[in-house]
Amino acid sequence: EAFKKSEHENALIIRLVDNKGKLIDVILTVPDHKKCFETDLLETETNPLKADNNKLKISFKPFEIKTFKIYT
Repeated sequence: EAFKKSEHENALIIRLVDNKGKLIDVILTVPDHKKCFETDLLETETNPLKADNNKLKISFKPFEIKTFKIYT
């Protein structure tokens, strides 16, 4: 897992990994009305995400790594 400020934009980068080797769902709480994206490992936006009541539901495959960008 990693949490850092983006080097090129006013955003936070969050990288999560399933290290248990299972299918899992997690809930990530994000600030109100902020743009959120799933990104590739180079932090290029690949998929816009929509929070429901400030919560993102994220599904992981076994050992999957996911990276998210949340604008501040």
